[in-house]
Amino acid sequence: MIYGGLVLQGIGHAALYSCLFAIVGDVVDYSEWKDGIREEGLTYSVTSFGQKIGTGLGTAKDLDGSLRQEIIMERRLFSRTVRSLQLRVCSYICHWLSQSLF
Repeated sequence: MIYGGLVLQGIGHAALYSCLFAIVGDVVDYSEWKDGIREEGLTYSVTSFGQKIGTGLGTAKDLDGSLRQEIIMERRLFSRTVRSLQLRVCSYICHWLSQSLF
């Protein structure tokens, strides 16, 4: 029963991560459309760096209170960056839909 749950969890994670990497490609296309400069290397490297920070923060969750404040500040910065990327992708999709439908 435990193994069945782990398999289902793995399938869910696979879908999540494949969608996240697909969204990064859309962010690259949107950025090129908006700014006229294709910055795929920068976008993918920032994404990789963010994942490494997230992994480090997730691993360091059991640290003492003096480091917790720094971790909280890093998480807030990371969540703002992710929200910014999500907003850019959403506006790109909305723009694309409005151009396609009308």
